[in-house]
Amino acid sequence: MYDRHWFGDLGNGADADATTARLAAAVGKACDLKPFPAAAQEVMRVLSHPEFEMHAITRAIERDPALATRLLRVANSALFRSSLPCDSIDMAVVRLGGHTIGEIVAGVAAMEMFGEQTGIGARLRNHCVGVAAIARSLGNHFRFVGVPQLFLCGLVHDVGSLIMLQSRDLDYDALPPEALAQVDQLHRYERRVLDFDHAVLGAYIMDMWQIPYPVSAVVAWHHQPEQAHVDGNEIALMVEILRLADTLEHHMQVVREPDEGLLEALIQERACSLLGISASDIRDVWPQLLDAQREAAELLQIG
Repeated sequence: MYDRHWFGDLGNGADADATTARLAAAVGKACDLKPFPAAAQEVMRVLSHPEFEMHAITRAIERDPALATRLLRVANSALFRSSLPCDSIDMAVVRLGGHTIGEIVAGVAAMEMFGEQTGIGARLRNHCVGVAAIARSLGNHFRFVGVPQLFLCGLVHDVGSLIMLQSRDLDYDALPPEALAQVDQLHRYERRVLDFDHAVLGAYIMDMWQIPYPVSAVVAWHHQPEQAHVDGNEIALMVEILRLADTLEHHMQVVREPDEGLLEALIQERACSLLGISASDIRDVWPQLLDAQREAAELLQIG
């Protein structure tokens, strides 16, 4: 039901049917390249039932000891920590709730699939981890209500590019430096070559992996915020927060402390306007975001 939005900005003479066929081929190739881990699939299946049982989630996670270990590390991090540490999967599920555990499981499993990446792939993966941590920290700090799954959205927002990098559908090494160094540039280069981008491919992959709504919609529209606002308040807000986290992560790669010029530029982001975030708010939360970014990289053993 999103196709009218995803292909609405082709504008380059591309044929929509041909583009759809290429996209379908890319999705099929992606599923062959990267089948979603069985334990994570089972967790998503359990959570898809409205009256799921907590112990069924625990059983599914415990079948994969490596996933269970990583889950506990993330659950006990500052990003998710409750008043007391979780020393078992049962405790984590009870304390954080099934859906939050599902968010962590899906995100951790997705990143594990790209653990062997080097070069541009590692750079993209690290960026996803940083965006996830920053988005989650923004949500915690500003007490955003009704914006679940920010951590997962951040972790998977550029999975489409990681998939295309491995499938060699696009030569990312041949892209100009600004394609990766600047926000809202990479998807433009992808569309010039393929007529679709990592956002739409990633959204289809989220559906194939049975990652619950609204993650696929947020991934699909994180470079088309105007279309996100057509769909409704929750999606639009999540997209704007993700885009702000994306922008912040790019700057934090090169700037450890923001100057007045950068702060002024950041508050022009629509998320800041919608949420009433000021330059002083960003300055105050900046160290916390840096800590979250660093902790997430260490938790996921990246970088």
